Amino acid sequence: MLRLRPLLFVCGATLIALCVGAALGAHVLIGSFEQVENNATAQKATQIYQAFEADLRQLAISNRDYSEWDDAEAFVHSDDRTFLGRNFSATTLEGMFVDVVWIVDARGEERFSASLDRDTHQMQSPAPATLLQSFQPLFSKVAALQKLSPAERIVATPQGLAAVALTEISRSDRSNGTGVVMLFARFIRDAEVARVRDTGHMPAGVIPIVDVTPAFAALPAPVKAWAMAGKRGASTFVFSPNDQQTTGYALVNTVDGRPAAIFSTNGPAKA
Repeated sequence: MLRLRPLLFVCGATLIALCVGAALGAHVLIGSFEQVENNATAQKATQIYQAFEADLRQLAISNRDYSEWDDAEAFVHSDDRTFLGRNFSATTLEGMFVDVVWIVDARGEERFSASLDRDTHQMQSPAPATLLQSFQPLFSKVAALQKLSPAERIVATPQGLAAVALTEISRSDRSNGTGVVMLFARFIRDAEVARVRDTGHMPAGVIPIVDVTPAFAALPAPVKAWAMAGKRGASTFVFSPNDQQTTGYALVNTVDGRPAAIFSTNGPAKA
């Protein structure tokens, strides 16, 4: 019996060590799975942001094509209104997903403005002054705005968030700058979120932050703290409210760096 005691001690110690090792291994494995899930969810949130940016890049391209154009430069000098009739109608604005056009010269005087009512498909020109007020400050910082990515050119207006693009009118080869700037604006509404879903090939929702909407106020405290920090660029955050759900968030800022909205998407379903 005395000879067996050392053997029993060794076996017992080995068994304890195996149990501890198994427990630690399981903990590390679970942690690894959680990290993989979090990384996948963060990637989905990034893809949603990129889809949003791709949609707004088309707005910027349309604005540039209309502004850096021989016909537009000729209009500035001739004030031939037939140029406006040929190129800015309800149909053309709808085709470009443009809600507001505003052309302003270097003295701040309006050369043309128009707004589109998506519900009635009617264009109003000139656009209402109350609608244009939110865009007025942008004309003094065109160069700075053009350095921002399309998804960072967001403006808070009384009618909701709007993406903007501004380009100085010149010839097609970018010569003969006129000092006259053309602005396109697009409101971020259900149709824009639907295009983001289609482009990103995944479910997505948007939660406005400006003026702290009820939907934003209902978010978990860690999500709100992250959003209000207002990090520029494709900032994402992953939060798991319970053992079955993980949600990824992507932050959108206004042109002055204030938090504007959050895109959300669900992570992989947990077992």
